[in-house]
Amino acid sequence: MSIVDKLNFLLTHFGLNGKQFALKCNMPYTTFRKIIEGRNEPSADNLRKIAIAFGINLNWLLNNEQPIFMPQITTLLSGKGRLFFVSAKDASGEEAEKLGVLEKICLMLDDMPKEQLYDLAKHIEDKKQALEDKKRLMELEQKLNEVLKKDCG
Repeated sequence: MSIVDKLNFLLTHFGLNGKQFALKCNMPYTTFRKIIEGRNEPSADNLRKIAIAFGINLNWLLNNEQPIFMPQITTLLSGKGRLFFVSAKDASGEEAEKLGVLEKICLMLDDMPKEQLYDLAKHIEDKKQALEDKKRLMELEQKLNEVLKKDCG
């Protein structure tokens, strides 16, 4: 199955026209049209955009490896060799909105210098640790209150 056949399959599967498909993939319609007409091969970045937008297995797009659709959320090698998420295949409503936001965040992260990514990861890890500490303190406070109730009651 050629890339054109696969894109036509996806258009039919999702019930989209070319402009809607290109918009969802965040690629210019003229670029998509040239690909779907077989005049141009899709770039690695455009294949990544398609995979992210529709939760498609990049190995299926490139090598016909099954499954076509990725599990709900998984990782994908980005254009710069970094690992980020791929959105769900059948997301709708609130879930699709959340995944759209995640996709935008991942695209922003993809453009970030490595040093900033490390700083961000450290900041997130610090916040995560602080939340875990707070949770443990709240659990201890609850246990203390239970002990105090038993002793006083």
